[in-house]
Amino acid sequence: MRTVFGQSRWSDISRFVAEIPDELLDIGATREPSKPAEPEEYSEIDDGDYCQGYPEPSAPAPTQSSSRYTPGSRVVHATFGEGHVLSTDGSGKGEKLTVQFPMVGKKVIVARFVEPA
Repeated sequence: MRTVFGQSRWSDISRFVAEIPDELLDIGATREPSKPAEPEEYSEIDDGDYCQGYPEPSAPAPTQSSSRYTPGSRVVHATFGEGHVLSTDGSGKGEKLTVQFPMVGKKVIVARFVEPA
């Protein structure tokens, strides 16, 4: 059983359970398999037929990069020392940098933990 949008739902039994020898099974509560729920039973935010009631994903909006760091720029980390940025990912507080440090190699670090060199 699992909870979907605040409602408890039974999952169907795996088709592979039939391959398990009876002496190895300890079956607790059982139930009859039910038909899949209709999309309107999943959520009030139903946008159509996509994934039985889950909203269709939208493409991320293009963002202007406001990073202080670009590939090739030099940075300093309190523990790893000075290194150079190989790539950046994300923005704001979640921005991550892939940095090559001479002594410890390549590390992925949240940008707020480094300073420009």
